[in-house]
Amino acid sequence: TSVKPPLELFSFSLPSYLTLENFAAVLRTYDMVQFSVNSLLIAFFVTTLGVIIGAIAAYGFARFRFPLRLPVLIAILVMRMIPGVSLIIPLYLMMNAWGLLDTRFAIILAQLGFVLPLSVWIMEGFFRGLPRELDEAALIDGCSRLGALFRVIFPISGPGLAVTAIFTFLFSWNDFVTPLVLSLTPKAQTLPVALSQMNLLYGIRWDHMAAASMMY
Repeated sequence: TSVKPPLELFSFSLPSYLTLENFAAVLRTYDMVQFSVNSLLIAFFVTTLGVIIGAIAAYGFARFRFPLRLPVLIAILVMRMIPGVSLIIPLYLMMNAWGLLDTRFAIILAQLGFVLPLSVWIMEGFFRGLPRELDEAALIDGCSRLGALFRVIFPISGPGLAVTAIFTFLFSWNDFVTPLVLSLTPKAQTLPVALSQMNLLYGIRWDHMAAASMMY
């Protein structure tokens, strides 16, 4: 549909010729560059911070035995089970009180709270499967705990870190409700929010919608 001419939009057939006019029209009509930059920046920072903070926390749960370790780990999992929609109003009031509404930083903070429980649980299980002798060898060679984590454990944890990063990035990239509530103008709106606002006064331009969806 994104490469069909407008007259063939509702015909169930291949287009008689291909056109990129729909893509050009979307770029002329909507600030797709700004929306794309917002989505990419937010997803990048949520992924980076979510993986690093989640991995450090998961390492602590996997390697140290402390009181209430299991209840705290279960509490983190329970946080993941809470529907995100039920937290939107408190998040809105919180960001409004802090003066962060309509900023990318507000969306990053909110999404980070949603992804950290998943990051911690994925990485905790992965770290628990790594032999403790690796940490002990690094400590004997003069590394601190953080040094052992960043110099030894992280480099061999590529698959776990990659899985965590992929899930975190996809959550942030596809999240609709959080940016919808916390962003008021195109300054902080992401691509899913932009797509939802392509309803015109007299209906939806499906050719434009399809082109924007392909870009998304």
